[in-house]
Amino acid sequence: MKGLPRRDTSELDVSFSLLFSDPSSAANHVRIALENLLTELRIKRFNSSNGKRKYLNLHQRIDLLPTKFDHVKELFYAVKWLGNAGSHSHQELTFDDVFDAYEIISQILEEVYDDRRKKVASMAKKINKRKGPR
Repeated sequence: MKGLPRRDTSELDVSFSLLFSDPSSAANHVRIALENLLTELRIKRFNSSNGKRKYLNLHQRIDLLPTKFDHVKELFYAVKWLGNAGSHSHQELTFDDVFDAYEIISQILEEVYDDRRKKVASMAKKINKRKGPR
């Protein structure tokens, strides 16, 4: 995928390496990759008031996504919940849970970094305008 920063993929690499030994930690690293993605998208990490920084939690940061990402916000929340379960829950996550997180973050990354949808829409528009091949 063009333009995908190494910072986003490095946490996923760690997650993959942990999958079979510690699925909960693997899910947590997917969550960290999501946090890094938000930082890459320039979503602020904290608010400042009276000279004090108050860090925003992941849910608050997802809420700050621009409207152009409204179609994937639910995906961001789902990865957050799976990552939280890996970090804070007393319930052990299964491989299937982590694979769900992988599938969802894969779609998020595709929506954010791959302009295929725009290319296909542009192609269809040209074909429709000409009422035939481009």
